[in-house]
Amino acid sequence: MSHVTSIRFDDELKNDIQFLAERYNCKPHKIMVENMKRAVKEEVEKIRFIEEAEQEYLKMKSLENYGLTMDQVCSQLGLKND
Repeated sequence: MSHVTSIRFDDELKNDIQFLAERYNCKPHKIMVENMKRAVKEEVEKIRFIEEAEQEYLKMKSLENYGLTMDQVCSQLGLKND
């Protein structure tokens, strides 16, 4: 696994960061860090959600053939299923 040691920004991004820093009256570093944290957190949450959904799907798929039909449920309960 490689580790991030530095990040290079293109001129447009540098200018945008500077614009936001001036707009919000804070240091460019704060803009970069806060936005990076938010973006990474959102991406991790998205990946975890997808992984959990896949696991849930596989669980449901494995139980698919073990379920009862409505006719079987009604029959067991002594009810008519129209």
